[in-house]
Amino acid sequence: MERGPPKNRIGTSIDPKPISLALRINVEQWNAFDTFWAANKALPFWFLDQTRGDVQLTTDDGSPIYTADGAPLKNTDWWLCMFGDARPAANNLGAAQYSLSFNLAVL
Repeated sequence: MERGPPKNRIGTSIDPKPISLALRINVEQWNAFDTFWAANKALPFWFLDQTRGDVQLTTDDGSPIYTADGAPLKNTDWWLCMFGDARPAANNLGAAQYSLSFNLAVL
């Protein structure tokens, strides 16, 4: 049976940027993160840019900009990323608080 000519895919020139993060979380957040990591450790996902995200937007004179309902208008940059090779590590800080460290590759 003939299948026709082979298909070629366009390659990608993505140069992932490695990022190391540490988040302070509680027990519920650790459980939610662990569940997310187990289901998505090999898949890309969106993550709020930790360097420029959530910044209040202002006018040229520095006055804050608000939405029609009075909420502050913020810059929300997002990263498309994947987890690094190492499993995320959590250190118990006491009082049901953890420091969660992990690596991301920003695509």
